[in-house]
Amino acid sequence: MSRTRIKICGFRDRATLFNAVEHEVEQGESGRMRYFGLNMIERSPRYVTPAQASDILRAFYDTRWMQWFEPVLLFANHSAKHIIEVTRELLDETSSWTVQLHGDETTEFVTSLPEHFDIIKAVPFDPAAIDPWRGNDRLHGLMIDAPKVVGELGGGTGRTFDWQALADLDKAGLPQQLFLAGGLTPDNVGEAIRIVRPYAVDVSSGVESSRGVKDPKLIQAFCEAVHQADSELD
Repeated sequence: MSRTRIKICGFRDRATLFNAVEHEVEQGESGRMRYFGLNMIERSPRYVTPAQASDILRAFYDTRWMQWFEPVLLFANHSAKHIIEVTRELLDETSSWTVQLHGDETTEFVTSLPEHFDIIKAVPFDPAAIDPWRGNDRLHGLMIDAPKVVGELGGGTGRTFDWQALADLDKAGLPQQLFLAGGLTPDNVGEAIRIVRPYAVDVSSGVESSRGVKDPKLIQAFCEAVHQADSELD
C-alpha cells in the first residue's frame, strides 16, 4: 500500500499531541503520522516558548510512542546560532534532530548548519524559489507551500495553490521526499494526494477549531482521509 506520511504542525500542549499520536497507534497506522511540529517562530499564533516546548518533548520522550514519531522544530529567518542553541536545549540526544526552515534561508545558510540536522526547507510554489534547491543533498525534504502574500510570515494561512501545476513540475534534482503544504483539510487532502502523490502532507490550520487551537476530531478526520486516499491509489 502507498503510504503518504503525515506531518501535523503547531501543537501547543501535550494533551492534544498525545491524543493525536495515540489515535494513530490504535488504528495500526503509526507509520503514517511520522512528524509533529513545534513552532519556534515568535510571530506565529502557534508559537511555543522553549519552556513550553521542553515540557511537551520531555513528556513525549517518556512515552511508548517515541519510536514512531519525530519532532520537528520550526524556525524562520533565525540565526544559525539561535537554531543550534534552541535545538540542542530541547531535543533528546537519542532523537533525530529535524528542523524546518520556513523563512528566506538560502542554500548557503542550510549548508552552514550542523550535518546531524535533518532539514526540511519550506518554499512557496514558485519556480524561482524551488530551482535553487535542485541537487541540494543537505535536505531531508522540500516542502512546497502556497505562495506568500506580502507581510505574511508564510505557512498556516489556509490557502491552497495549483496542485496540478506542482504535479506537472519538472522534479529533476529535487529531493525525493516532497512535502505538500498549503490549505490542506480533511475535505481536500485526498484530492491533493491523488494529484501530487507527495511523500508527506503537512497540515496546521486545516485541523484547527480556531486559529492556533488544534481540534482532535479534525486531526483524526485528516489522518483517516489520508489513509483512504492511499487505499484508493493501490
